[in-house]
Amino acid sequence: MQTITGIQIQKKNRRRYSLFLDGEFAFSVSERIAGTLHTGSAISSDRLEAIKSEDEKHRAIEKAFDCLASRPKSRMEMVAYLENKDFSVAAVSHAVTRMEELGYINDSEFARAWVESRLRFRPRGAFGLRYELSSKGVAQTIIDTALEGFDENKAAMRAIDSRRKRWKDLDPKKMRIKILGFLKRRGFSLETVHTIIDGINR
Repeated sequence: MQTITGIQIQKKNRRRYSLFLDGEFAFSVSERIAGTLHTGSAISSDRLEAIKSEDEKHRAIEKAFDCLASRPKSRMEMVAYLENKDFSVAAVSHAVTRMEELGYINDSEFARAWVESRLRFRPRGAFGLRYELSSKGVAQTIIDTALEGFDENKAAMRAIDSRRKRWKDLDPKKMRIKILGFLKRRGFSLETVHTIIDGINR
């Protein structure tokens, strides 16, 4: 058994508290956990391990929220992010499950929003979208659902709209080559590419 000899708020992070055992710094805990501890109390090694585990899970959830601040994440992206922060397997699993329960991680919603965002700001073909979503760990069945009703021809036209102004002075052959290369790099099928080129040349 050890004795809690101090619980002090940290200067650099006022949401964290330093825990002192038998006069020496042991580790830091969240404000919520610190509120359950009392100076002078005896504490077992099992209880200390449980506190460390609970605190790590809490920190993992906080990091998960930080990760989501920039943009939504797929489940695999979140797992990779937390693992990179050196959280234990148990803490990562707990945090990701909690994010899913709260609705902050949902691969179906993520895939749907990804396709919509790409169509609006940086159109890509179905192949390109499948590649991107697969690389983020989204299941093929979810990708299939997200791409239901996807109009690749419409996406291709949106993709080249701004580019056509740059290429307007090119001769038809060079413009075709430009369009072909650009749309292929964006993951559009050859069938779609030729449909677009044929439509422009009419």
